[in-house]
Amino acid sequence: PLPTVEQILAKYFAAVGGKDAVAKSKTTVMKGTIEMPEEPKDETGRWASATRPYEVTLKESDKYLITMTLAQGVAELGSNGEAVWVRRSTGARKLSGATLERHRRIAARYAVIKVVGQPSQMKVLGTEKIGNREAYVVALVVDSDTTTKFFFDTQTGLLLRKLTTMRTILAPIPEQVDFEDYRDVDGIKLPFTVHTSEATATFNTTTIRFTEIRHNVAVNDDVFNLP
Repeated sequence: PLPTVEQILAKYFAAVGGKDAVAKSKTTVMKGTIEMPEEPKDETGRWASATRPYEVTLKESDKYLITMTLAQGVAELGSNGEAVWVRRSTGARKLSGATLERHRRIAARYAVIKVVGQPSQMKVLGTEKIGNREAYVVALVVDSDTTTKFFFDTQTGLLLRKLTTMRTILAPIPEQVDFEDYRDVDGIKLPFTVHTSEATATFNTTTIRFTEIRHNVAVNDDVFNLP
């Protein structure tokens, strides 16, 4: 028989270090690189792959700053707990609507606990293979247009994949995030490699590889404010 949602989540929380360990981490700073297609295009019409510096700063449960260095300059995504904003070389702006929700999902990829929602809202669908790992599949209906599936390693309890599907007028749009290379950082297990892909577009496929993750680093709240 399949385990219950509560049993799967309990094993997941324990696998990442327990809720108590998570509460002890007031801030987290993650540094590494992002590999993503970037202009110019090659002879096949595909964008060339480029590797750029990438940094994520998290504070408490609702403040974050993601910084990416591109050929055109530095791009930032941030939130001070109230406003969510982006800044590029062309200026800064506050986000709203669907764009806001999408960027919140981006930030949620790096939280210690990556599963939101009450167990009563979730359902265990069965098991699937993720690479060579067997995973329990748990579905969460976020709203009438959005469903998220979580894939938990049946042995370790760790989250291997998060698949969010958004229904549109034309066709469903999938957004997939894969978590790999979990390592222990001060009693908390975090993935050092994160693969993302949206729909089937090649230019929306990225790989983030962290080389350094530290907890409880002193971070001034001002860095999370809209510039």
